[in-house]
Amino acid sequence: MDGIFAMQGEGPTAGEVYPANKILISTAPLALDTVAINMLGMEIEEVPILTAARQRKIGESKLVNISIDGDYKDIPKLANFKLPKRYKSSKKRNSKALVKIIDFFKTVPKVNRKKCRNCNVCVESCPVGAINLDTKQIDYKVCIECMCCHELCMFKAVELRKRNFLAGILADISLRKYS
Repeated sequence: MDGIFAMQGEGPTAGEVYPANKILISTAPLALDTVAINMLGMEIEEVPILTAARQRKIGESKLVNISIDGDYKDIPKLANFKLPKRYKSSKKRNSKALVKIIDFFKTVPKVNRKKCRNCNVCVESCPVGAINLDTKQIDYKVCIECMCCHELCMFKAVELRKRNFLAGILADISLRKYS
């Protein structure tokens, strides 16, 4: 992870450059992310995708089990690093009602078979093997919602859809109203 220059605040378009001067290297992606968010002063429970990875036991996320080598014995903190506004009050946001609302509007990747060219980049890029090689069906019980399949599909066949049909309709109405 290249952190020579990091982005702080409201990225990616309204963020500010932060001179972190750090490079993190690991063969364990979850351990790397756990160390990185700790440098920001965050806990793994504040990042839903990392919490999902921890729950699915797809890597090490306990700091006591992660060894730090190199220039530091302990994880260095990035002083005065500005988190995005949504994380500043994450402890307060963990109410059950808010979690239900977030789950209601959840977006998930879905392969559009009409656009798919069977290049299998989505299958190969999925870190948890949630996409069936033959059918391109996504197993949402396994999917950690990293959206790598969506980001790497050159044919734009992996689309982001609202998991809840009604949420999709409400989102479309909202977009039309404010467009």
